[in-house]
Amino acid sequence: EKQLDELVEQELRRIVNTQYGGVYRRYENELAIENKTLDDVRAALRREIIVARYLELNLKPKVSEPTRDELLTLFEQNKDKWARPAKRSMSLIEVRMDKRFSDGATEPDQRQTARVIARKRIRNAKSKIAAGETFASVAKEVSDGFFASEGGSWGYVTKDGVRERYLPAVEALYQMDTGEVSDTIETDEAFFLVRCDHNDPGVEPDFEAVQTELRSRSFRENYNRVIAEEVLKLQQEARMEPKNLDLFLLGVLENLPDAKLQ
Repeated sequence: EKQLDELVEQELRRIVNTQYGGVYRRYENELAIENKTLDDVRAALRREIIVARYLELNLKPKVSEPTRDELLTLFEQNKDKWARPAKRSMSLIEVRMDKRFSDGATEPDQRQTARVIARKRIRNAKSKIAAGETFASVAKEVSDGFFASEGGSWGYVTKDGVRERYLPAVEALYQMDTGEVSDTIETDEAFFLVRCDHNDPGVEPDFEAVQTELRSRSFRENYNRVIAEEVLKLQQEARMEPKNLDLFLLGVLENLPDAKLQ
């Protein structure tokens, strides 16, 4: 009994310290709103500890250790939980054709002139980077694309997360390592230079590495199943047999709201 009382007080202190800043009065004030006292809480905690101890002594031994095959099945079912796909962060210099159209030119002339000017601009950008200028500074000066003012930094990107016009740039990115700058990428709409800022190879889950977690998870699931079965059994076996049935029924009727005897 002394040990049980100590456990109750430990749990009560934990509640007060973590939720009420260590001030018992604050907890008592909240309990008063529900017409409860600290003694009511102590009684509830006492029951919880007794039940937990009963389960540990009587039901835990019934939970068998999972087999390797069971762990493998659980691993395959939850593989995506531990997986992390590969991803890369990108900086991009984009020189667009439509920014270089000459006023008064016919459509074919416009496109040809725009392509010549854009190609010259992207080659100039690549030369500056090769000469030692940072990709970010050249992007701020040359790029027509998104995030030019931030040095062309897009952050992490995926192939299914960009518009179609940027797919050639992102596809090139996923062939590169950290710090690499691509060759010039030419499309019908623009020229691109891509820099791989960071290469995160992702994580392919390893069965051996997560066995401890799998074993713990399997045990919890089986333990909860055994508890549920025990509760169901107790419910099925439960019987309410008052010694004086007439007195019991009269008490029920008297306590019904607005009960009316016909």
